[in-house]
Amino acid sequence: MKKTKNDIMILEFIHQRKATSRVELSKLLNISEAAVSKRVKMLIDEGYLKENREKNRKTGGRNARGLEINRDIGRVIGIYLGLENITISLSDIEGKILKTEKQRIEQITKVKEQTFKLLKKFIQSEKVIGIGVGMNGIVDSQRGISVYSAPYGWNNVEIKEELEREYKVPVFLENGVNLIALYEKYIGSCKENSNFIVLNIGTGVKAGIILEDRIFSGKNFTVGEVGHIPYDFSKEAYICSCGNKGCIETLLSNWCIERKVHKLVGKEMEYDEIIQKANRGDKVYKEVILEMIPVLSTMIFWLTTMINPEKIVIYGKLYKCDEFFWRELKRKIKECSLTSKSTPIIEKFEYDSNLIAQGAIILVMNNIFRYV
Repeated sequence: MKKTKNDIMILEFIHQRKATSRVELSKLLNISEAAVSKRVKMLIDEGYLKENREKNRKTGGRNARGLEINRDIGRVIGIYLGLENITISLSDIEGKILKTEKQRIEQITKVKEQTFKLLKKFIQSEKVIGIGVGMNGIVDSQRGISVYSAPYGWNNVEIKEELEREYKVPVFLENGVNLIALYEKYIGSCKENSNFIVLNIGTGVKAGIILEDRIFSGKNFTVGEVGHIPYDFSKEAYICSCGNKGCIETLLSNWCIERKVHKLVGKEMEYDEIIQKANRGDKVYKEVILEMIPVLSTMIFWLTTMINPEKIVIYGKLYKCDEFFWRELKRKIKECSLTSKSTPIIEKFEYDSNLIAQGAIILVMNNIFRYV
């Protein structure tokens, strides 16, 4: 059956739980109940929808029969191509995670081959109707191209085309931090927010921006590359991975903090240990962590001035810092804000690569009914 525009809207409204009956669909689509019933019958006959009597309810004296997506329509796969691991999650059409597998990248130059091999295990045993892929770097989400990935040495790699050719299902590609933002919007703490920012601070610094409930990527998909904003113009400034000196990434990323501590104490230490010592009140380590606040608060101030988000969610190992850090950061942000109303809510969470795979699943579910 070739689906009409109304068919797609019916499926999306029911999937997003904006409607569960023919009566509600008629109102949302502004077409007659008879026309809706005709399309719904065809979608039921084709296996996209099914009736659920538990969702039946009285509407204006009549019994409105409940509708839901048929879970047997197929499974969805979410993939995150990380720096060290490949993460693949399998879910039903409602987004319930059924299985997750994580595999360490064996050879960075053969990450595609390894991904295809791992993916094949899922495809062979399940009826898969869509694949979502998240990765680092600049991603052209419209064409499904990895424009630039420094860790993999990729330039204009056509991931979508390669996967669709191999597995004959729709594939959707997006930047990893944007998928964390999508996770926050649909599952996390930002379900009630239309405008918010996710900052992921780890090996680099990246922002995922949701405006009016949608991912904002900009003209060339480089929006959110806040880690490459110049900040330190001194002669001693570190060289960034982008080739410039003194970018925010060289002041906030995990490797920068580890290098700074090594220079101060002459000892190589993991970031987690540095935070532990700072939390215990060790002056040297606490000062190193607190030195991040002027940089981080300035970046947040820029973002707030331009976008005016309701909330900023920070992911990364900074999550483990005690209140001495977060209290001072919030104080500084409030001090810098133009008005009290423009001060965003600050929340923090520990980074988990599984969230990107889940975000990739959400990406598929938001688009899949136009293709299946």
